[in-house]
Amino acid sequence: MTMNSQEGYGLWAETYDNEKNALIAIEQARTRELLKTLTYFRVLDAAAGTGRYSIPLAAGGASVTAVDNCPEMLALAKQKARREGLDITFLNQSIEEKLPFPKDSFDLVVCALALSHIHHIKPVIAEFYRVLENGGHLLITDFHPACIQLGGVTSFTRKETIHKITVVMHTRDDYIQAFNETRFECAVLEDILFDIVPPGYLPDTIMQKYRGISLCLVILGLK
Repeated sequence: MTMNSQEGYGLWAETYDNEKNALIAIEQARTRELLKTLTYFRVLDAAAGTGRYSIPLAAGGASVTAVDNCPEMLALAKQKARREGLDITFLNQSIEEKLPFPKDSFDLVVCALALSHIHHIKPVIAEFYRVLENGGHLLITDFHPACIQLGGVTSFTRKETIHKITVVMHTRDDYIQAFNETRFECAVLEDILFDIVPPGYLPDTIMQKYRGISLCLVILGLK
């Protein structure tokens, strides 16, 4: 069964944080390294989900605004924020819509594992550029197009049924073109391989099949 991202993540929300996700495992390891090299105070977490970035960034002292179009995922993020006493601004909205913020509102925008669910990335990246101040950074991570091209999908299992969420393949060139058109400087463009997925996340057959293939794309842009 294939669903759009809002429906799929709404159904997945209940178990999302408790699953061992290979893509997230390698993605977070790299983004934590990158975030340590940046200075930021006002953060937009675009397509925030259950607060995987919003919560630690706010706990570290940043002023965070979290936007997501899935109310079920956002509700879990709000619960976490309340438990930890964090003051995060939450907004239930699609990042494909014009963001309700003036230009230069943030010095960091994070958009993690989301743009492969969107058909047209150029206007979304243009909005990120608008709301970033000069000198601010855009950190994008995504399901790698090489993996999607080989049939990779975003999926989860619920009550023994495999549910698939629609993905769209945006090539590295698509991202580079979108950055060029919005005048982002591409500071980092990295392909992260299946090979570094920690043991226990994927069956050995899958690891062998996709050895040498990229699983995650990481891009850091500078305005």
